Amino acid sequence: MTNELLRTVFFCIVVFLVGCSDPGKGPNSMDTRTYYGAFNVVVSEVENLQFQVNAKTYVGKSNPVEDQLGSAIHAFMTNQDVKGTPLEAEAKKLADQEQVIVKIWKSRGGVKKIREASKEMQDQVERMKAMIK
Repeated sequence: MTNELLRTVFFCIVVFLVGCSDPGKGPNSMDTRTYYGAFNVVVSEVENLQFQVNAKTYVGKSNPVEDQLGSAIHAFMTNQDVKGTPLEAEAKKLADQEQVIVKIWKSRGGVKKIREASKEMQDQVERMKAMIK
């Protein structure tokens, strides 16, 4: 009986200690204060952009770029793990592409051009994914 009690206490302590790790810093994080989290939000927002502009109902009346995308790109670019690395330049390209999409939308450049520009942004994200993994 004593051995079983000791094993149970030991097991509870191990589970407690393992459960105390910070899940917000791992590769699945969505916390923009972290390296992975900021990039994961960028990926999610670009996928959302693609979904929105490629919908049959999208006619170009609303701005396709959400505020969260720009914020996530900025958070990623200014992250300490990104500054001074090739990823910083790649993130800058994303920020520039975001501005291109907004310019096309403001100038009423057409849905086709918006879709092409958002596809370029998606391609840029895919290149960055390969650099991160």
